[in-house]
Amino acid sequence: MTNIAVLSGNNLYRIGDCIFWDQNLYKQILANADKFRNTFLYAFSTRLNDEVNSGLSFINKNKPFLLNHDTRIRIAVDVVTTFIKTRRFKIPPPNALVVHLRLGDSLDGTESTKYHLQPQDYILDKISKYNGNKIIIVTAYHNHSNDTTIITNNNNKSQEFLDTLISKIPQKYSVSIRSSSNIDADFIYLCAATNLLITGAGSFAIAAKDIGRHIHIK
Repeated sequence: MTNIAVLSGNNLYRIGDCIFWDQNLYKQILANADKFRNTFLYAFSTRLNDEVNSGLSFINKNKPFLLNHDTRIRIAVDVVTTFIKTRRFKIPPPNALVVHLRLGDSLDGTESTKYHLQPQDYILDKISKYNGNKIIIVTAYHNHSNDTTIITNNNNKSQEFLDTLISKIPQKYSVSIRSSSNIDADFIYLCAATNLLITGAGSFAIAAKDIGRHIHIK
């Protein structure tokens, strides 16, 4: 499999971190309006900033850096729903199993990235429980490093992982790859999936899974 998007050096536009962990990242997104104005994260950050200023997002108003998790998810769900309704981005067919693979530096062997990707046996076992026949793998090669040697090594390992995984998926399944350099496009795609399999503990995938649950409850 080829034509996998390669993303490197992204230290600011981090959807999962902004929704879950980093209490001030949204301010940096808003400060870079010229770059991010039409993005999901700018819309999310604008809404979040409005609620922070109104005092609605605080768990404890005496601790202003503790922003309420439920508020953040509610805002994210609203923004994703709006993006889906505008048909700005493609969404998956409802009968497909969408599998997210966080490749790239998740295979560099370091302690900080190993949680991004489960072993192949785990992924194949989850796939085997899917009763449909259409599988769409959403992936890109994400690398925090800007070192071309490190990136090339990580991406080669990722290509090998992906090729081997696909070769082990039973032939009864129709398997295709979706890969985009547009982070929003892949994120909205994951959120909109009726059947989503996330294969790691990265905040990007977890956010998509959490938002998707709320969307499909409605």
